[in-house]
Amino acid sequence: MAGDERRRYDRHDVRVAAMCSRVTEYGIEPAAHGETTDLSLGGFGAVFDEYFETGDVVDVDLVLTPHVVTVRALVVDVSP
Repeated sequence: MAGDERRRYDRHDVRVAAMCSRVTEYGIEPAAHGETTDLSLGGFGAVFDEYFETGDVVDVDLVLTPHVVTVRALVVDVSP
């Protein structure tokens, strides 16, 4: 584990385009655009052009050409 003891799975540097939408009680907000920085079996890191907060529930479309994979995720850590 790459120095972070809370990680259960190894992270791998993977850069793919991603679109992220916040899921709220009122529906799904418009997508922010960005890319992943790393992926693992238990999660991923990403940089987006909008700010998300710890605790946000998001739908993320990972663009794995020619496919798009959508995952629902919980934001557990945010860096400026």
